Amino acid sequence: MPQIKANFVLNSKMPNFTRDSFKKLEDMRIVDTDHIDDGHISYCEETKKHYIFRGDLSYNTETGHWRELTFEDSIVFDSKEDMLNTPDADIKRIPAGKIALCKEDGKLYFNAYYLGENNKSNETGYWKILVDIEDNTYVTDEELPGIINNAISEYDFGTTGLVTYETVDKMKQVDPEVSKVAYGQLAFCEENEMHYYRGKTNNDKYGYFKLLSVNKILKPTITNPSSTMELVSYNLGAYNEANKAYVVQAGTAAPTTGNFKLNINKGKVDYSGFPDGRQSHDYVTGIISAEDPDESIKTILECSRNGTVTDIPNVIETGSYVYSYNVYYNPAEDPLDSNFDVCDELKWDRNKSIKSTNSIILNGSKAWYASSKNQSDLVLQGIPFWKDSIVVTTTLVPTAQREQEIKIPRVAKSIGVYNNISGKYDLEDLNNDWEMTTEGEYYIYRYKKEKGGEKGSRKIQVTY
Repeated sequence: MPQIKANFVLNSKMPNFTRDSFKKLEDMRIVDTDHIDDGHISYCEETKKHYIFRGDLSYNTETGHWRELTFEDSIVFDSKEDMLNTPDADIKRIPAGKIALCKEDGKLYFNAYYLGENNKSNETGYWKILVDIEDNTYVTDEELPGIINNAISEYDFGTTGLVTYETVDKMKQVDPEVSKVAYGQLAFCEENEMHYYRGKTNNDKYGYFKLLSVNKILKPTITNPSSTMELVSYNLGAYNEANKAYVVQAGTAAPTTGNFKLNINKGKVDYSGFPDGRQSHDYVTGIISAEDPDESIKTILECSRNGTVTDIPNVIETGSYVYSYNVYYNPAEDPLDSNFDVCDELKWDRNKSIKSTNSIILNGSKAWYASSKNQSDLVLQGIPFWKDSIVVTTTLVPTAQREQEIKIPRVAKSIGVYNNISGKYDLEDLNNDWEMTTEGEYYIYRYKKEKGGEKGSRKIQVTY
């Protein structure tokens, strides 16, 4: 390579090299990219402006790979070491909050010189990290109040080194390639007094800009969908509060799917507190339609009998039947964060089902009967909740028409008579005091010792 030991003297208005100056932007746009170095600065006589060549930038139909060179352009460093070595004289000339991109780690930094000496690090000097380009995460919540808030309020961060737009709509219409808005450039919107930065992708709300949140990227509050079920057009028995069940006479026709009604709460995607004032909306549109070609299920009605899942019965037998729904919901609009990016972790999965928040319990049971005063037939005493051990009480009144009798659907475990002195039931001898016969599925117990009319009434407790 030839060595030059003296300066050239060029007494001419011609440029040093032809590529240092172009007559028109069109001449710059069509320049052969293999014949010019990255970072080359040239002058355009047509616009009377300087431009910098960057082969890594996207092709612009107006200037090709050239970009207008102004002091306000975002700064790009190849490494953190280059950031650290920024001379103090230069850092003082750079506006407070000015953005810089570090290619080494792919993150955005801003000029924190005016925040004081304690903000100078041994790694990047006065450049403090602001936004991670890859995942849009900000500096920690603990650091932000001392960085962003101080920069905005104390060092005129809101006006210095920013691109300012009058309205959100004008900001949304910006084409960064045409308007020379560099990647990572901070912007201020006068309409809502919010700060933004230029992102990588276009969104429906702010165009190429993303909201710069003082604390963090905001995400909506989610309320999951839910459903409650009720029985309609079905003759329910008495409600047993202790067991939260309806007691139904065994042998009654069971309810069908058509007897159950689902009430849907569609949930909520709540954007309360978002600075852009966007509207909250339903989390789901409802249950998945059975007509949906991709789905054959909208709900699944489940039934268990005495704790074991079973098919939907046709007849209610003895025991408890628990009815519940597994409900599949159809998602509504995707939840978006404050940058209008989809919150994937909050999206509703249409393949996920949620059980109805309530169940309906039907308890199949059988009535029991006892003799009563002046009645020739045994009288219905009630239909108790059916379980392994049932305890009932009544007062047997001896009459001339009927002996002291009880009629129960299972073999008696014990029969006791109330003791007025002790306040307890004294157990009687089932073999010696009572005579048992059967009548179909029922067991009839007759008191042996006394016939009707020979002794006063007795309060008894029967366990079966």
